[in-house]
Amino acid sequence: MCAIMLGIHAPAARAEPERAAVTLDELEVSTSPIVTAQVPAAARTFAGSRGEATRAEIEASGAQNVTEALRLIPGVQAPPPNGTGSGDFAQNIGIRGLNARLGSYATVLLDGVPLSNAPYGQPELSLAPVSVGMLERIDVIKGGAAVRYGPQNVGGVINYVTWPIPKEFGGLIRLRGNLNGSGAAGGYINGQSDIVLGGTNSEGSGLALLYSGNHGPSFRPRTNQDIDDAMLKYRVQLTPESYVDGRVHGFNASAELPGPLDQAAYRRDPYGSTNAFQSYQASRVEGVARYVNEFDGTKYFETTVFDLASSRTYALSNASRDSAATRLDILPRTYNTFGIEPRFSLRTDLLGIAQEVSVGYRYVREDADERRLRRSFRAGSDPFRFTPVLNRDSTGSTDAHALYLDDKLTFGALTVTPGIRVEDVTIGRRNNQTGYRAEQHYTVPLPSLRVGYAASPDLFLYGNVGRSFGSVAFLQLPLSAIDQRLEPEIATAAEIGARYVLGGLSTDIALFQLNFDNQIEYDALGNNYVNVGRTLHRGVETALRYDFSTLDPVLSGLGVYATYAFTHATVEEGRFRGNDLRLYSRHTGTAGASYAAGPWRFDWFGYAQSAQFADEANTVIPTADGRFGRIPGWVIWNARATYDVSAGSKLSVGVQNVFDRRYFTRASLEDNGGLYAGPPRTVYVELRTRF
Repeated sequence: MCAIMLGIHAPAARAEPERAAVTLDELEVSTSPIVTAQVPAAARTFAGSRGEATRAEIEASGAQNVTEALRLIPGVQAPPPNGTGSGDFAQNIGIRGLNARLGSYATVLLDGVPLSNAPYGQPELSLAPVSVGMLERIDVIKGGAAVRYGPQNVGGVINYVTWPIPKEFGGLIRLRGNLNGSGAAGGYINGQSDIVLGGTNSEGSGLALLYSGNHGPSFRPRTNQDIDDAMLKYRVQLTPESYVDGRVHGFNASAELPGPLDQAAYRRDPYGSTNAFQSYQASRVEGVARYVNEFDGTKYFETTVFDLASSRTYALSNASRDSAATRLDILPRTYNTFGIEPRFSLRTDLLGIAQEVSVGYRYVREDADERRLRRSFRAGSDPFRFTPVLNRDSTGSTDAHALYLDDKLTFGALTVTPGIRVEDVTIGRRNNQTGYRAEQHYTVPLPSLRVGYAASPDLFLYGNVGRSFGSVAFLQLPLSAIDQRLEPEIATAAEIGARYVLGGLSTDIALFQLNFDNQIEYDALGNNYVNVGRTLHRGVETALRYDFSTLDPVLSGLGVYATYAFTHATVEEGRFRGNDLRLYSRHTGTAGASYAAGPWRFDWFGYAQSAQFADEANTVIPTADGRFGRIPGWVIWNARATYDVSAGSKLSVGVQNVFDRRYFTRASLEDNGGLYAGPPRTVYVELRTRF
């Protein structure tokens, strides 16, 4: 379990696979993780707030997708799928009050490599090529990681860690069937399947094949999706100290998009659909290779190379119901991204001070082709009878260099880590219809300081402060000669926190403040993007767990946990000064319990969030189109029972949203924004077999 404790689970009857080598530990010279019965040592002494959702916790919560799994971590808000992210192919992630739409304010990684199609020019996760069944755990650093990781790290760093290559030949199979839905159309069946197969030889070289499939509809009409996620992981041991590893990864998704509901349609049937024109198709192929040399244990060198090609196409109408639509836009986009990142770390006692010095460099090249083909028609007509007209055609490019240096100084129980990251970015966009080209270049220094203090073997205190930045994106550059000069988004974040671990008790608390300048938003009146005022984010995140087996052997197998996060994010300039930012909750939390006895295990999990606003005007009364208005808070509970069928097989039966709580969110930034209901009661059956 990581620094922010997310849950308690009984000891597994069979050991889990060895942890993957990729971590988010900033100054770990060794790639071999240190795992204890409570908290990994590297995480326990990391001078920043950090959270983890393990595979056992994800399964115990009943999470059906990555969005639901992210809610395990305090400070991370993942709204129900909505807008152009209304399927398991996309992700909406908000950390500490930042806009959750498509996760554009967080650095999101897959095994340490950027997940977005273009980390600088298009950081949004409209294509998020990762399935929950591929993951061994989710690791999140919410503060103190700005030097090592970027860009877009103002909202933290999220690392999805896939299953490692098994030590011995073998693997696992997971099959899950979900019965979703209610409403006029009845229920829907969705199937998920996961496979891990591979092994490692006596020299340390190995292969593993990972596959995750997600097929079938969700809980509304026109929500059918087909997702296939496949990965071949490899490791070649060169010497006892050095190896090459990496992956070839393919992801393919197609889906129907049911569209939003207006207020009247939601009252008639919150789980209905009034849009039959919208759809989504995407694919991505990626290759990653990494060379690692650990030398004699005092030096560490690695070089990572990644190359990806992706495409995605939306078909989006301009109304929440077909009868009112007057256009259908086809939006194809392709991206090619190449990156290389060497890093060297050294442990030394220079000047009698124990130090860990790390220096790294990363180069990223991005190329994008973005078009819009529009079908215009009379309301009520069939849009496919009309010929699409190309009305936007642009290409984008990015050359980004990042250099970073940090030095962890140890003075007994005290560690001080100063560091700096410098981003040098040139981003351009060309209008292929007129020949106009816009280009911007900027160099941004990002200093950081982290301090940690081991007050006792059980108590660790920390504090950090640092700057983060978000790049100007392709689509934010103009397509014509207008007076527009955008500055990159800059944020200064500070936090203090403490972790306490004693016996079966683990607690964590972090207080944070985030000052965000130069935010970029779309100006509908001027039809361009502009830098707008400042925002202020502050709050506290807490977590507690208790394993009763340390109190009394009779209670072995019983554990409870709870998390709570308070966030206050406000506009600090302009006519909405003092108002809450859109689409975040001031209060979020989880609570649950697990109990294991013999072959049985029972899990109870709850998630809650308070009310939100859909706009910075903090509109309370709902608008007829469903885009604006107060979004009520909600609480859902999940239950799960698991039986050990045999030494390597488990059968689970579970219910998500046990009490069938009705809740919704709003898409306010889409052309056809409106209401999106959250999933109703869902019953599932899951079989997991290891071999």
